[in-house]
Parts: sequence; structure tokens; C-alpha cells
Amino acid sequence: MSAEEVYLELKNIGCCYRCCLRLLGEKFANYEDPEQSLKELIPSAEEIKIKKARRNPCVICLGVLESNFLDDILNHSCWKELQEFDSNTYKINLNSPTNVILRDKAVNFYIKKKFPDFYKAHDLDESVLPIHSAFKLAFRMCLDQNCGKRYDVHSGVQLWLTIAHCNSEEEVKVIHELDVTACKKHKNMRGKSFGKKTINNILSTISEEKFWKHVKVPPEIPSFPVQISSITIEGLPIFIGGRYCKYSRLLSQTPWNNENTNGDGIVDELESKRTQNRVITSCVQDIIFDGLHRTFGFDKERMTFSASGREDTDVRCLGSGRPFFVKIENVKGKVKTELFRALEETINQSTDVSVFDMQQVDKTALKEIKCGEELKRKTYIALCLIKDPMKYAGEVVPKINEVDCKNLIIQQKTPTRVIHRRTLSTRPKQIFYMKAIEIPEYRDLFQLTVITQAGTYVKEFIHGDFGHTYPCLGNLINTDVDIFRLDVIGIDLNWPKHINSVQHSEMKDEYCLDTSTTIEQKHDEVLDLEKKENIDHVS
Repeated sequence: MSAEEVYLELKNIGCCYRCCLRLLGEKFANYEDPEQSLKELIPSAEEIKIKKARRNPCVICLGVLESNFLDDILNHSCWKELQEFDSNTYKINLNSPTNVILRDKAVNFYIKKKFPDFYKAHDLDESVLPIHSAFKLAFRMCLDQNCGKRYDVHSGVQLWLTIAHCNSEEEVKVIHELDVTACKKHKNMRGKSFGKKTINNILSTISEEKFWKHVKVPPEIPSFPVQISSITIEGLPIFIGGRYCKYSRLLSQTPWNNENTNGDGIVDELESKRTQNRVITSCVQDIIFDGLHRTFGFDKERMTFSASGREDTDVRCLGSGRPFFVKIENVKGKVKTELFRALEETINQSTDVSVFDMQQVDKTALKEIKCGEELKRKTYIALCLIKDPMKYAGEVVPKINEVDCKNLIIQQKTPTRVIHRRTLSTRPKQIFYMKAIEIPEYRDLFQLTVITQAGTYVKEFIHGDFGHTYPCLGNLINTDVDIFRLDVIGIDLNWPKHINSVQHSEMKDEYCLDTSTTIEQKHDEVLDLEKKENIDHVS
């Protein structure tokens, strides 16, 4: 069976020139000039008489691959917006109507049945060029000339061309007959249309016999062409990484309503008591976002904050700081490297937060911040209270320093303070190192340095959380102890690369001091809290 006969049949059922090239198995033809390509492939193509001159859209692509549709695209206002992006390249993504998938499959099966030898010889099961690929081959040069940029599949600037057809939803209803299981699942989608992935999955599994039974083959010639639904332009997101230190005990990492509320939006009672019902109006994320906006002009609504773990609101993060990154969507211009030092200066005007090693990072490097999270080590320094100093003063510190941490594994249930927003489970965690020192003039206080596996709830390890953590520090030394100050001083993650890390003074014997509250004030607060608070807890 000759290509001429197949071409004649394709034209008679209503295919456009480019879809004829596709169904003839031509992947490398000149799709910019399909008529010339067909003449070279079939010398008699120009003389072939079609039964009826066709003015309707293509029976397969519904006009997507026809030149008059290109005119609609070129006249769209999106090209002015594209000029705002500081890029010499662009990429276009085609989102065609779902009924095109059915029509393409129907014509493919039609040719397979009518011209089996040709179909097999040209391996049309595999060699038919997809419509979106033909679209790019056909119109890429015109689009390049129109916008003055070059098409590049790896470009960071992407055009999303969404195309609609008036009969799309009606035509794909046949999917319900092709796959009953998919139909039942679809009932739970509250009227949503079948997506391309679902349709392709169904078409790849059903038999040809079933397809012919339920779908019109070849498809009916359409009366109306496709229309442009929308063209949106997006720059690929950029990622800015660094490390931050937090010096305030009244500052959360991310907005308060995300971190300290239960399912009803009510502030956690215990957390509220610990912060004395003070309203937290800012957070680390907000301070960093403000700096990015002021320095680069980025829209804060397009920013997303991520970090290697988090500290509680009342916990400072010192030492080498905590690695973090900010994802920023749809950036139009290039990020100037020299502005990162200005960014640090802007953010570091805050007395609550400082940042360093700020830089643009590649998306592939982000896996380092999350990969092996549970294997990382974190170092803390805690100011702790002996519940019965009259009996145990002088014994606690030596006992702690004698504990063998070589194989110290603790079992931690989800803490009572967060159980309303996290799944109840028991997690094994390792304690790698502990060292305690006494606090001069305070026989009921001691300072504990502890190195733990990432994800360990250090507060609960110290006070036991009513038996939810076992063994806790109190179990190990047979003495009731509590905690009222905690600092993160080290996170074992060398990310991002070193640029200008701030040198912090050695901790030495600072006893978790900060400028907002003296040790005398905090000591009195804890003793007063011991007398006044009587909170019932359910273990």
C-alpha cells in the first residue's frame, strides 16, 4: 500500500497537511512548509483530487496545527509581557483540548485497520509525531522572529498556551463507556473533567475492539476550531539559600498561626502560657522576606520559606546558624550576585535575626538540605532546674557526666504540647553526647550541653513529658529535672557553601543568657511558675 493512497484517505476524512505528515510517520519532515514536504514525499500530491474541498478544522488537531491558528497566537498580548523577562530564550508548553487525544487515537486505529501493511511497515504504533511536537516544529521559527528570542527547551522562561474546544467535554464522555472503573472513581471528583493523564492511561489499556465499539472512527469533521483559552508566562523559580541565627525567645520561625495553633485556629494553651500571652507579630520568615523585597524587589506573595528543621519560638538559634532557602516564583530579571551582601546588611539591621552565606543555589542542591535529615546531629545548650536541690544539689552534674552515651537510644512519643497537630507515634532517637556544668550561686541550676540525632525533642528528653520520653534525663540520674532555657548552637550540615560566615563568640559558660531576661529574673519566674501552675496532663 502506497503513501499516496494513505494520504488521499487522510485528506478525504478531513486531516490537515501537518496531521497527514504525522500519520504518514514523518518525524523529520519540514513541518514549517507541510505542502512542500508532502510534494517531496508524494510527487503526485498536488494532483490528487479530494472528494470535497474542506473548510472545516482538521478532524484530528481541530486547527491547532493550521496556519491561521498561528496568526491568533502571534496577535496575542503575551508577547509584550515576554519582553519584560531578562532572557534571550523561551520555551512554549502546549495544553490542547482532551478530545484531541481521542480523535488522534481514532484516526490512528482507522489507518491501522484500512492500511495494515503500510501501518506495520512504517511502525505507526511508535513513529507518529505527537501534536505538541509538530506544533513546535511548525511554528517555532515564526515565534522566534515575532518575539526576538530563541526557543530553548531548557529556558527558564515558559509560555503556557492553553487551548479550548467547545465540544471537548461532550466528546470525552465516551470514556465512561470505555472504562467503568474510571467512571466510578470519576464520580468522586465532583464534576471535574477527565484529565489527559487519565485518558491516556485508559486508551493504553483498552482493546481496539472496544474502542471501535464505543468511539466513532473516523471522527466526525468538526464545525468549530479551537480557541486560545489563555497564554501565561512564567519564569522558572529561583532559590536563594543561606544560614540564619535567631536571638529572640519571642520569635517563631514561620507565621504564628501555622506553628502554634490547633485545628480550630486556637493558640496552644501551654505555648501561650510560656510566652505570657504576648502576641507575636513577626517571625524569621517575615524578616527575611522583607529583606528580599527591599533588596531585589521580589513579590513576597511569590516566596516560600524552607529550612533544615525548626526551633521553638522560645528557643534561640546561635553558633553556625540554621541552613535555609527561599523559593521565589516567576522572577523576570537576573539576580545580581553583588546584591547578596547588601541583602545581608539589610536583614542584619534586625536585632532578632541575622543571616550570612546568602547566595543563589541550584534546585539540584536543595536535596542536601533534606536528604538524610534524620542522620544529622544537632548541638544544644540548656539551662536546667533541679526539682529538689536540697536533696540532690551537688550530685546531679557528676551523675550526668558519668552517663555513657555510646549507645544511648531514647523512645519519644509525640509530645503532649504538639499532639493536637501531629500524628501520635513513637520514634527512637539517639543521644550522642552530654556534658553538664554547675551554675555558680545557683545550687538548683545547671547547664547541659547535648548532641542529639536530628528530630529529637530536647525539652522532652530533659523533663520526660510525663513519661512520653523514656529514658529521659531524670530517669538516667534518678532525679527530677526541668528546663527553662534552650539554645541551638550547632547543626551538622555544611550547606550552602561558605562565603562570609559570621564569627560568633565561643559559648563558654554563658548559661543560655540573653539580653531580654537576666538569669535572676528567669530563675524567679520558674520558681513562681512552680508554685502557681497546676495543669492536668493526660499521658
